[in-house]
Amino acid sequence: MATETMAHTRRADAWERVRASILLALAYVATGRLGLLLAEHQPNATLVWAPTGISLAVLILRGRRLWPGVFAGAFVVNVMMQTPLAAALGISVGNTLEAVAGATLLRRWGRFEPGLSRATDVLRFLLAAVACTLVSATVGVGSLIAGGVVESAAAPVAWLDWWLGDLGGAVVVGPIVLVSARGRPAFGELARRKEAWGALALVALSSTLAFSTEIPVELRLPLALLGFPLLLWSGLRFGPRGAMLAATVVAVVAFVGVARGGGPFVDRYGLYLTLAYVCTIGAVASVLAAAIAERELAQQRQGLERDERLKVEAQLQRQQRLEELGVLAGGVAHDFNNLLVPIYANAEVLRRSVAESERSLVDDILRSAQHARDLSQQLLTYAGKQDASLEPLDLGEVVERVCAFVLSSLGSNVHLVRELRAWPHVVGDRTLLRQLLINLILNANEAIGADGGTIRVELGVEASPDGGERAVVRVADNGCGMDARTRERLFDPFYTTKSAGRGLGLSAVAGIVRLHEGVMDVESSQGKGATFRLSLPATEAPASVAENGSGAEPEPLAIRKLLVADDDAVVRRTVVRLLTEAGYDVVVAVDGRDAVDKFADHADELSLALLDVTMPRMAGTEAAAEIRRRAPELPIVLMSGFTGGLRAGEAAADLPFIAKPFTVDELLATLEAALDDSSRRARLELVR
Repeated sequence: MATETMAHTRRADAWERVRASILLALAYVATGRLGLLLAEHQPNATLVWAPTGISLAVLILRGRRLWPGVFAGAFVVNVMMQTPLAAALGISVGNTLEAVAGATLLRRWGRFEPGLSRATDVLRFLLAAVACTLVSATVGVGSLIAGGVVESAAAPVAWLDWWLGDLGGAVVVGPIVLVSARGRPAFGELARRKEAWGALALVALSSTLAFSTEIPVELRLPLALLGFPLLLWSGLRFGPRGAMLAATVVAVVAFVGVARGGGPFVDRYGLYLTLAYVCTIGAVASVLAAAIAERELAQQRQGLERDERLKVEAQLQRQQRLEELGVLAGGVAHDFNNLLVPIYANAEVLRRSVAESERSLVDDILRSAQHARDLSQQLLTYAGKQDASLEPLDLGEVVERVCAFVLSSLGSNVHLVRELRAWPHVVGDRTLLRQLLINLILNANEAIGADGGTIRVELGVEASPDGGERAVVRVADNGCGMDARTRERLFDPFYTTKSAGRGLGLSAVAGIVRLHEGVMDVESSQGKGATFRLSLPATEAPASVAENGSGAEPEPLAIRKLLVADDDAVVRRTVVRLLTEAGYDVVVAVDGRDAVDKFADHADELSLALLDVTMPRMAGTEAAAEIRRRAPELPIVLMSGFTGGLRAGEAAADLPFIAKPFTVDELLATLEAALDDSSRRARLELVR
């Protein structure tokens, strides 16, 4: 099957080459006949041999494999001139070598742009035109001498006329074909501009007067020179194609005028001067086209670089603003959690002592405290300081479960499409990643609204610049989209476009992304939907590990003496009262340094230390490290208003942690688990 397909492709390419070669031959014959009509008035040479420019340009654009079209066209033209067959074959070979040599030189001389968009391209083209036309003139005149058409004595003049005619065709016609095929701007755009028509009309008028037989000879040269500023105007205003169109008009008018015996150059060197004029027009137009194109490209590059620089600066400013907001949010949440500790704990204690009829009042306090606690957790999530249980996860399973979970929450006219091209594994917190995906999908559902639409959830793997892989999740919708202002503030805390919006919105998503060392990109425009792209570092699938448990049952806990350290007096009093009521004996410290000193005084009596992470003089993690150095077996629990506060010290990374605010039950359960774990380790040491 593959062999048949390749054979079919080769046959199609062959037929395409044949068709293109036939069209090239027809164009060669048609323009060649026109050149011969002009030669009737100047028997020794044609003014411009247009087929040279056409064949050279076509082989540059379409490839040298179209050389048969050049050969066939040249042979037919020479036969129509009643040139002897042998001489016609020789001339055809010379014309073919001319076009092939020019295209080969441009290919060998480096990167050449056929649209003549650079000055170096124009220079290379002009040099190639000079070189390749030498081949045609030499072979052609040699063939005429060998065929007896031209005498040897007349060979130098015949060679010069031939070479100048071919060079004129290459310089004038070749750039016109190249720029018409690859240049700028579009012809349709030029046709819609009235100024362009006006400029071409003025160029045509000045050229017609300059090469007219009715105008006095002394006025023709100034009129001919007037074409240059008009040509400059056309190029500056209408780009490369405008310049080349103006040059084409001048060349055509000059051809016709010379054929009728007109023009400013009427002496015996008139043909050469006219030829020089036309070639100069073509060269000026080519250089001007390149200069204009280079200027436009430079302006475009400058504009792109400026836009990119502004974009990067805006991103840096936004990132800095988000980081500042994150620091502020984390600080507020920390202090807020400290304030909630006595409210939460005292309300629980109060609920146990009030009458049944009054408990509803305390329940209202607890519910409000719980809402405040949730808001504080959102602030910490945004700040990237929420505690995370990072573990290897199958991200495909997480995406599948989230999609199944949110189906009942989507609008009846919203269609959820899942496309899981891969099932990568990542290291992350399952709960937080679920929250992130749920937020994105539900936001997409609200963006679609009552009109209905589709939400696409895609999962795949992409190569990472550092050589690894990244898991990529895309959540796209065809809803209302966002304008630039909304995109800029999308992840700001409490920013919303909803009339009844509340909470941190997508800012919590940004915090989760930062917590997982991920990247979130957003593409959206007004009325065209939005696409959120989440990229996370991928990891290897974890090996199954059988869990081992000691099976030992915890022993009943006796009354223990605990060390409690917190710099907040209200939190300190509240925790001490709760632990005392629970049956613990408590030693109190007001900061980290005081905690180390109190430990030294009661080292033999203490069963556990409960330390706040953020304290003056010495942080809780530093105090924990110092206490552990002196008593490695003493269980230590850290607490903080930053739920991720234990990350502040690497030495404390393996210590139990409880986030403020906490309930009485949460506090006691954490402490009892730490004491139980310490007892279990002590029993294992005795067994060994």
